[in-house]
Amino acid sequence: MLHDPSKPFIPASQSLPEITIKAVILACLLTVILGAANAYLALKIGTTISASIPAAVISMAVLSWFRKSNVLENSIVQTAASSGEALVAGISFTLPALLTLHFWSNFDYWQTVAVAILGGILGILFSIPLRRVLINDKTLPYPEGLAIATVLKASADKTLSLKPLLSGGAAGGLIAFAQSGFQIFSDSFATWWTSSGNTLFTFGLGFSPAILAAGYIVGLYVAVASLVGFLIAWIIAIPILSHDVVNTGLSLASYGMLIWKTKIRYIGVGTMLVGGLWTFLMLIKPLFIGLRSSIAHRKSIRSSGEGLIRTERDIPLRWQMIMIALLTIPLAFLFDKNLTATSLILPHAIFISAVTTGVIICLIAGFITAAICSYVVGLVGSTNAPISGITLAILLITSLIYLIVFKNVLDFTNPAQLLHAAGYVIFITAIVATIGAISNDTMQDLKSGQLVGSTPWKQQVMLMVGVIVASFIIPEILKLLFNAYGMAGILPRANMDPTKMLAAPQATLMAAVVQGVFSHQLPWGLILIGVGIGGAGIIVDEFLKPRNFRLPVLGIGLGIYLPYDITAALVLGGFLSHFAHRKAKKTQTTERYVVSNQNAIMLTCGIVAGASLMGVILAIPFVIMQSANALSIMPATLTWLADILGGLSALWLLYWIYRTMTKGK
Repeated sequence: MLHDPSKPFIPASQSLPEITIKAVILACLLTVILGAANAYLALKIGTTISASIPAAVISMAVLSWFRKSNVLENSIVQTAASSGEALVAGISFTLPALLTLHFWSNFDYWQTVAVAILGGILGILFSIPLRRVLINDKTLPYPEGLAIATVLKASADKTLSLKPLLSGGAAGGLIAFAQSGFQIFSDSFATWWTSSGNTLFTFGLGFSPAILAAGYIVGLYVAVASLVGFLIAWIIAIPILSHDVVNTGLSLASYGMLIWKTKIRYIGVGTMLVGGLWTFLMLIKPLFIGLRSSIAHRKSIRSSGEGLIRTERDIPLRWQMIMIALLTIPLAFLFDKNLTATSLILPHAIFISAVTTGVIICLIAGFITAAICSYVVGLVGSTNAPISGITLAILLITSLIYLIVFKNVLDFTNPAQLLHAAGYVIFITAIVATIGAISNDTMQDLKSGQLVGSTPWKQQVMLMVGVIVASFIIPEILKLLFNAYGMAGILPRANMDPTKMLAAPQATLMAAVVQGVFSHQLPWGLILIGVGIGGAGIIVDEFLKPRNFRLPVLGIGLGIYLPYDITAALVLGGFLSHFAHRKAKKTQTTERYVVSNQNAIMLTCGIVAGASLMGVILAIPFVIMQSANALSIMPATLTWLADILGGLSALWLLYWIYRTMTKGK
């Protein structure tokens, strides 16, 4: 018998053990392990692998050894364990910029701990009021939240066939290993050419199994929006912004990627800035209505003598407000200490204003960022959510605010004063980035919890436990990686090999942005182009809305900002989903369609789970052997063969998913 996906897997009337000793211990261990593995990936290639699905799979395996375990314990473990990866993203995308700026000579342990704990807990608290509004929004598919819930339910539903999930997981893991481990399969393909040596053209595809499968889950709307962004970035903007390719001294691919990094991404930042603010404005009304209805519902329950059902109990709003108010005290103290350490000579009134402004930015921008990230994770999942892009937008706004605060007391032509002011802004932005990263993870976990029947307040408490545990470990991991490889353009010792350095791409970009604002050298023209694209996207989306079609502006921004291989794979999966569902509805009975859809979702969730887990597993030998190419066996002369094999593997996966959805029996 198939489970009704509109209802919790474990009903509210049934109470099972959730926060148990074995679940807490396992959650803490996985928080450290998965957080450490993702730290290397974040700093090496500028991305992290969502730890939720790997944590769920590992939890299922470990808890199955115990006679008494249940799906809600599994949910609690993956909820807490995923917080380590989220914290790593928020910290790794921002704080290494302080090394680039020479604001720090190494990671300050206690300040890093403070950023992680304060940003992490505020991110959880800001997400709680959004829960009922967003996870019940039918336009948000929560692809990875659905995948997590599917994995969790598969461990308990004895009537549900695990074959699609397991076979998908095996295929996703093997292909990911062939791509990132042995590197006998390419995970992307791009061709570059010029017209008369002056204008650069490119076309690329992505073959990542996790993103192809995630694209299937997110569906058509996000795919179309991402395709629009892809066309703007790679088919229109690259040719327009490329000039005199022959005389650059770079290869075509290197020159194209340089344009994307130094120009196109600024357009994406502008688009996501508009899309993010518009999304927040659109959320204000439903959020207000949701909060008002929630308060009214609680009052009616209290007056009737009844209580909220188990699956609707959050940490009480009163306690949320008290905790947020209390956290402003250490936040102000942290900023006070940090600003004092900059050695900037500031009048007392300006000093107080700078500290107070930092706290206000963290609270206001933090909540806005939490709302935007919580919405975006519903569109594309946490793995593909543009945390770094949203953080860049926040950094840009914060830099402009402090340009006004400091303009009459600091000389920005003085390199020391400019760098110290930039360092302080980066520090504030790190808090907001951590808030966004954790809220991104929190909403995904709360969605999967809703589907399996978890108790929300217990998930929220375990998220805080995971944040606290990870906060004390992450600084030591970052220091270890910095001392081993160097980071963000800085080598801690002489005679180190610069080719082994961890690039920390987001952090170096953020250092460049904040310095550009204070030195008046930021490419505002490109950002304003992105703003214009975002505005046009809003108009088109509003036109399409009454016609039962959507063009999410954040999706367009994603398509511009993300690398071509990620966007292209997402688009392929999304369009496949549309055509597969359309054919299945025409050729299958209602009962058969439900079964086919269930199997296709299980298959794609398995692919995402297998590929994600393999990404975390591979991080271990990469760290030990100090190279992301440590396991590569494909000779450079056979790159063309790896491209062919990668493309064939992608076609095979897409056909398998399509066939699973459309087969008649």
